[in-house]
Amino acid sequence: MVEKLVSAASKRAFFAGKYVYQQVSALGAAPAKRILFILGCQRSGTTLMQQIFDADLNARVYGEFSEITLTGRTPNLRLRPLDEVKDIIERTPARLVVAKPIAETQHALRLLTYFPGARALFLYRHYAAVASSNLKLFGRLNGINNLRPIVDGDTNNWRSEGVPADVRALVLRHFREDMNPYDAAALFWYVRNRFYFDLGLDASPDVMPLRYEDLLREPAATMDGIYRFIGMPPCRRGIPLVRPERGSRGIELSAGIEALCSGLLRRLEAATGCKRRAGH
Repeated sequence: MVEKLVSAASKRAFFAGKYVYQQVSALGAAPAKRILFILGCQRSGTTLMQQIFDADLNARVYGEFSEITLTGRTPNLRLRPLDEVKDIIERTPARLVVAKPIAETQHALRLLTYFPGARALFLYRHYAAVASSNLKLFGRLNGINNLRPIVDGDTNNWRSEGVPADVRALVLRHFREDMNPYDAAALFWYVRNRFYFDLGLDASPDVMPLRYEDLLREPAATMDGIYRFIGMPPCRRGIPLVRPERGSRGIELSAGIEALCSGLLRRLEAATGCKRRAGH
């Protein structure tokens, strides 16, 4: 208990000092503000990436539940209207603004257009690890619950927004209320990560794909590359937060779902390699 209290007090002191630092730094002729959006599928390491940037004195991080989201009384992952988000960002004294509107991944192009000069990090992770983590955290039926709005064509649910007709047809072909829960979670992984190609993000120089496992294996080099992509000097203060992945991916998927996900993972890895060779 004492250690937790000390840790909480240390965090509050750090963020208080960080706020003062940013306010003072903003008094001078500061360089242009940089904006980075963290996108992808839930349980893909986006929270760790958020925490790493939080350790940067020059960064202001807005998570899924923050001033830029529609929190209100009921937690809501959705962004506020973009004019309100822009106003909040413009008032922020930080040189780097990092936002994690993960439920808005399907609107990546809209975000990049509305905020000229912004960049996006598309984080992905092995589908078996994501499916396992998803059900462990949110419950055994969460994958099925995530797919249901797509099956129903619910236009008011972020899970089904922007899903291409062929992807929805694929979900309809595989979906059953009593389907293997891991198949459902992996299929939702497929839907969310398909946006990288369906939106043409693979062709955008403003979007950097990143495999979560690469961050775990080479955290310093990976973060240095991300800062180069953003156009800012690297910060390694958050590197100690990176820990080896725990647990195994020992889940059973049907042959059809396994083939779908493994094929998409290979495409993502190939696209990552192409962008890396091109210097993006």
